[in-house]
Amino acid sequence: MKPPRLLVIAPEAAALRQVKDALSPIAADVVWHAADDGAVFVGVLSDGLWDGLIFFGHPRRYVNGLCLDIVRAYAPNLPFVVVTAETTGDAAAQALLVGARAWIPAAALSALGGIIAGMLAEKSSVRGLGNIADDSRRRSERYRGLIELSPEPLAVHRRGLILYVNAPAADLLGGVDAEALIGRSMFDLIHPDDHAVVVQRAQRVWAIGERNPPGEIRLILPDGSYRHVEAAAWPIVYEDEPANLVLLRDITERRQAEESRQQLLQQEREARAAADVARERLAFLVEASSVVNANLDHVATLDNMARSLVPRLATWCIVDQLQGDGRLAVTTILHTKAGGEARIRQIRAEHPINLSSDQLVARVIRSGKSELIADLQRFDLDVSPDRERFRTSQTAGDHSIICVPLIARDRVLGTMTLGAGRDRRPYDADDLALAEELAHKAALALDNALLYRDLQEADRRKEEFLGLLGHELRNPLAGTRNAVHLLRRQADRPEQVLKWVEVIDRQQRLLSRLVEDLLDVSRINSGKITLNREPTDLAAVIRESVESLADTPSLACRQISVEVPAVPVLVDGDPMRIAQMVMNLLDNAGKYNVPDGRIILTLTVAGTQARLDVADTGLGIAPERLPDIFDPFVQLSVGDRTKPGLGLGLTLVRRLAELHDGSITAASPGEGAGSVFTLRLPLVGA
Repeated sequence: MKPPRLLVIAPEAAALRQVKDALSPIAADVVWHAADDGAVFVGVLSDGLWDGLIFFGHPRRYVNGLCLDIVRAYAPNLPFVVVTAETTGDAAAQALLVGARAWIPAAALSALGGIIAGMLAEKSSVRGLGNIADDSRRRSERYRGLIELSPEPLAVHRRGLILYVNAPAADLLGGVDAEALIGRSMFDLIHPDDHAVVVQRAQRVWAIGERNPPGEIRLILPDGSYRHVEAAAWPIVYEDEPANLVLLRDITERRQAEESRQQLLQQEREARAAADVARERLAFLVEASSVVNANLDHVATLDNMARSLVPRLATWCIVDQLQGDGRLAVTTILHTKAGGEARIRQIRAEHPINLSSDQLVARVIRSGKSELIADLQRFDLDVSPDRERFRTSQTAGDHSIICVPLIARDRVLGTMTLGAGRDRRPYDADDLALAEELAHKAALALDNALLYRDLQEADRRKEEFLGLLGHELRNPLAGTRNAVHLLRRQADRPEQVLKWVEVIDRQQRLLSRLVEDLLDVSRINSGKITLNREPTDLAAVIRESVESLADTPSLACRQISVEVPAVPVLVDGDPMRIAQMVMNLLDNAGKYNVPDGRIILTLTVAGTQARLDVADTGLGIAPERLPDIFDPFVQLSVGDRTKPGLGLGLTLVRRLAELHDGSITAASPGEGAGSVFTLRLPLVGA
C-alpha cells in the first residue's frame, strides 16, 4: 500500500521540516511548494496524485488570492487544513468557511498528525461510500424527516455553512424565515466573543467525528439582542456528505434567573461591605472627634485633626488657617514619607497661595465649597494655576487631592487639603463626604478654641484695664488732693491759689474725659448713642481741633502741619463726634511720637468720601499688632511702660466712624517707622 501524498503550501521551505516532524507517526510522502506562480501551481495540482493539502497561512494569501480558486477548480474534492499563527476565533472561522477541514494554531502543530490521519480516513471512507450511495441518500432523507418532525430546535451545517433549520430553531432565532438562513454562515448568528469556542467544538466534530456535549453560547437575534442557548452537536451524513447536526435548547430564562441571583448576591455583598465601611467610618469619626476636641489650643486642635487623618485617610495633609488680618498661614503639615513635610514647605515658600487667584485653596476659601481632583495623573497642568504644586505631586505618584473648607458659624476659617499617594487608592465621592464631615467637626472645634482664646484675651485685657483704670483715676485724684492741701496752706497767697486751681481744673478735665470715654463706649455698645447729623466742614473741624489741643502734654514739642483745602469740605455727620474722632487721632499721634516728632494732617476728597490722613514719625506699629489696634483697652508698650490712657481712643474712632457710614484704617512699615491712620467719611449728598 502506497503512503499518502501530502502537498505543503508555504512561503518558505523551512515549513516542510516542521510538518514532517509533526507527521512522523504517519508514513506520508510530504512535498513542499511555494505556490508563487499560478501556472506552475496548476500543473502541480493537475497530476491528481495528492491525498491532501496543508496550507501554512491562510490560502487567500497566496498568488494574489488565486490559490484557493485554483484548488477549487482543479482539485475540488481535495481536502486541506490550515496552519496559522493567528489564534483568534475569527481567523479560525474564516479558515473553516473557505472549506478547510481543520484550523490548527501554529503553537499546536503537534496535533497535526491526528487531524491529517482523520482527514485521510474520511477521504478513504468517502471513496468507499460510492458503493453504498443509495443507502447514504436514504439515510440523509431519514435525517431530514426526523429533523423536520422534531419539536426540538435542530439545525444542520457543514463547516459553518447552514444547510437546514427546522421551524422550532427558526422560532428560537427570533422568528426568522428558515429558508433565508440556508447558505449563511452560522457565525453570523453567534456572538463574536463565542466564535473561538464554537470553532473549537465544531472542529472536534469535523476532524475527529466526536459528539460534543452541550455547551453554552449566545445567539444574535434580529433586533440585536442575545439569547442564551445550550448547543450539542453530532457528526452525520447529510445529502451524501459529512455534516454536523446541532441541537439547541433555550436557557435564557435560566441564565437570567442565575444572573438575577448573582446580582442579588452581589448586592448583598456590596450592602454588607457598605455597612462595614459605614461602621468603620463612624468609628473613625467618633475617634477623630474625640481627638480634635481634646484640646482648646487652636494650633493643637488643627494638628490633632491632621494626625487623625494621616496615614489613615491620607498620605499627606495640609491645614491652612485664615488669620485676623486676612492673611493665609500654614498651620499644620503632615506627611507619611521622610522629607515630605520639608518638600511641601519649600513648595509653599516658592509658590505661596494668592487668595485672589484661581488656585485650589483660594477657590475653596472664596466659594466655601469642597473640590475633588479624582485623577491627578490625568490632570492638565498647563492650564492650572497650581501647576508647580501639582507637578511635584504627580512626580511623587499622588493619585488624588481633596480640598475642603473649615466652616463654622457661616464663616470660612481655613482649608484642609488631603493627598492620596501611590500607596492607596484614588479618592472618590465617599472619601470627599468623609473629609467634609471631619472638616466640619474640626471647624467647630477650631472655632471653640478660637473663642476660648478670645475669651482668655478679653479676660486678660479686662484685668489690665481694671489695673489701668485704677492707675489713671488715682493720678488725677492724687494731684487734686495735693492741690487742695496746698490751697489750705497758701490761702493767703492769691497767685499760688490760682496756680493750684488750674491744676485742679486740669485734673478734673482729665477725669471727665476718662469717664466720658467709658460712657461713650458703653453707649455705642448698647446702641444708645444718638448722632445729630448735619453738613459739617471737616476742614474747619481739623483746624479747630489742632488749636484746642496745641497746649496739651501729648502734643507739646511736636511739629504739627495741616494740609486742608481752602474751600469747605462738607461731610454728613455730627460735628461734636467728628471733632472727637479728629482729636483722638491727634492725641494718639502725639502720645506715640518721639520728641520733636512730626504730625501731618492731610485732608483730600476721593470720590464720594472725604479722606483724612493723620501721619506721624513716631514709634510705629509691629505688623502682628495692626489687626487688633482698634480693639478696646489695647495699648502699645514703649520699652517696659505703656502710655497714659485707657486704650479706648482708637476704639471710639472706629465705632464713631462706622456710625457715620465711614471707616478708619491703620498702616505702618513697622516699629520705629511711624504710622498713618486714615479716616474716611461720606460727603454731603453722597
